[in-house]
Amino acid sequence: MKHLLFVLFFISEFGLACSQTYLEGWSAEDKFLLAVEKADFVFVGKVIRLYRQPGQADLVKGYTGFVFEVQEKIKGNQSPFVDAILTPDCGINGLPWFEDDQYWPNEIGQRFVVAGNKQKIGTSVFAVWPYKEGEPLMYRVRISANKRITKG
Repeated sequence: MKHLLFVLFFISEFGLACSQTYLEGWSAEDKFLLAVEKADFVFVGKVIRLYRQPGQADLVKGYTGFVFEVQEKIKGNQSPFVDAILTPDCGINGLPWFEDDQYWPNEIGQRFVVAGNKQKIGTSVFAVWPYKEGEPLMYRVRISANKRITKG
């Protein structure tokens, strides 16, 4: 139940906050690098379990919960396994990404660069990047992981 409330809260907040278009025109790579800067943790991980949170009906397509085996820590502290739920973040994984079940993990064994936050009610993932495509991006990911976001 707490996971359902968490997702509903973020979906409603997402709907209100995403009227802004501050990332309009940014490339997908640059949006992901912003996610890395905002994240509490970033790692390369392999998907070992996928699930839908109970009671979600059709609020979100595809899987909404992921268990990753952490293969490389980039930012923050994680245990060797991370169980996290999908959460939206305006502009980074906003429409159509949030509704695109092809963006999020959908098969066991896939490898992703994962960015997320630790919340009071659990761990959330708000951006992923396929590792195959991410390898050339990894240098920039490591730099972004060490940046601090400043308000302009």
